[in-house]
Amino acid sequence: NSATRKAKSLFALSLEDYRTHQTGDFFDFLADGFLLVKTFHVQEKLKDIRIILLELQEYLLIYQDQLPKNQLYEPKFLNTLCSMWGTFGSFFNCIGESKKAERCYYSYAKVVEGKFGEESAEMSNCYFMLGLFYLEVRLLKKALV
Repeated sequence: NSATRKAKSLFALSLEDYRTHQTGDFFDFLADGFLLVKTFHVQEKLKDIRIILLELQEYLLIYQDQLPKNQLYEPKFLNTLCSMWGTFGSFFNCIGESKKAERCYYSYAKVVEGKFGEESAEMSNCYFMLGLFYLEVRLLKKALV
């Protein structure tokens, strides 16, 4: 498939650049990986999707841990980070990895809670999203908590 070849090539370049120079935008690097994941999803290559998602997730965890707290909570950065965790959760859920999806949604919620607090409107949206996820994967007891 032509789209997959192009996505693989783009991701390979992004990955090499990030590993060697750590230049460019980190989130662009993740987006290139998500593009490849999407092309694999169309072809139902679940094993390949899982491998890439786990690798990208590891990079995101390292990146997030190395950030100063003040940068982590800048509005533009915070929104992008939350979007990335939500995207990871969605992709993991699509390939049947509900436990990994749940952990991603928790990471998303933890970032939001750190910025806005446990009883904020933003945090209630996270709780709502987790409840929908639990209903979707048939974890009714967790959805009702």
